[in-house]
Amino acid sequence: PESKIYFFNGIETNIDVYGEYDVIFANSVLCFHGSGNAGFASMYEAITTRFPFEDFESTLLTLDASLKEGGLLAIVNSNYEFGDSNVSRRYEAVAQCEGNFVPKVDAEKKMLVELDMKVRRDCVWVKTASI
Repeated sequence: PESKIYFFNGIETNIDVYGEYDVIFANSVLCFHGSGNAGFASMYEAITTRFPFEDFESTLLTLDASLKEGGLLAIVNSNYEFGDSNVSRRYEAVAQCEGNFVPKVDAEKKMLVELDMKVRRDCVWVKTASI
């Protein structure tokens, strides 16, 4: 039987190739986690310059457009909180994870926030509505 599960690199393959998805897993892709902040005054400046919140939101819009209503979106190791995005209004959290190790930016306060890696945080959402 033909496989129902596809793993691919979004740089090499357009997300639209396989149509709408039941599940999208974004692990360590919605972030900048380079080795340090060379050339920048701070890690906050490095993140917000190389991967600004607007790029995060734009990428989420692309993922959202490719996910079926009722589908699952899993995000692990993101520099920003999914809940801070406009897209998140169409989703409901259904699972939590621990161990987010990339630096996290508070988009509203415009600063880095320290996270306890042992604290469980929302990381899987179900899409409850489409645009």
